Amino acid sequence: MGDNLTVTAFISSDDNVSDQYSAQLKVDGTIKDAKEIGVIEGLPSKVVFSVQVIDTAEHELSIGDKTTKFKAITFDNKKPITIQYDGKGQGIANYMYTGRFVSGGSGHMVCFSAPTYPFKLTAVPMSASAVAKGHGSLQDKTFTVHIWDKNTHSLIWEKDYPWQLYGDASDFSTIWHDIPIPGVIVNNDFCVEVVTYSDQPQPMPGFKMTIIGEASLFTVDYEDTRESTNSSVSYDGRSISNPDWKGNWCIRAKGYAPLQ
Repeated sequence: MGDNLTVTAFISSDDNVSDQYSAQLKVDGTIKDAKEIGVIEGLPSKVVFSVQVIDTAEHELSIGDKTTKFKAITFDNKKPITIQYDGKGQGIANYMYTGRFVSGGSGHMVCFSAPTYPFKLTAVPMSASAVAKGHGSLQDKTFTVHIWDKNTHSLIWEKDYPWQLYGDASDFSTIWHDIPIPGVIVNNDFCVEVVTYSDQPQPMPGFKMTIIGEASLFTVDYEDTRESTNSSVSYDGRSISNPDWKGNWCIRAKGYAPLQ
């Protein structure tokens, strides 16, 4: 409720004549927006409307003689929900060498089940640290957050963020930080994958962090467990099997459920 609905339409001339056209967007029969556009013979003209949705209900939307229906959903932004599988309270931050890293294009992935759907994501809290040694700086290194659909593994959303969010922790201490997600709405279980593009010091036993020489590393805290876990090492949204480790990354999902 109160969010803007963006409607995009393509309008063409039935009689192959170039002319001006008054495009009107109606919601439940009432004109909510109107725009004058030029219609060029043989080419569809794009028009974009924006209208505020003010209540939770099913509505009819129409442009010209074309109609469709949509349902507006109000999210309860007074009751934020955090989904987490690590059980460390505020995590295991501020301890030396608690994090683990993966290098190159591999990622840290957690698959989430929201308490109800649709679920509106607003942030991904993560406990991590970043150190740039000999290979650039925190200002020019970025990590990528992917939101994947769990069932089809189609990419829902992605964005790069600077390593600088996690400070220049020369002692490798870690901090919690909420990575902003601008209102991504999911309708089913989903996966959050964080790709840090860390260097790969040699040797690298398993996924344990070992500093050999100069390296730029972004490490993510974890909770070691032999019970069921929703976390994995990943590549391009697919889990990578690692029998030597089973744990939960300190990566969480924060958002809102629909208002009841």
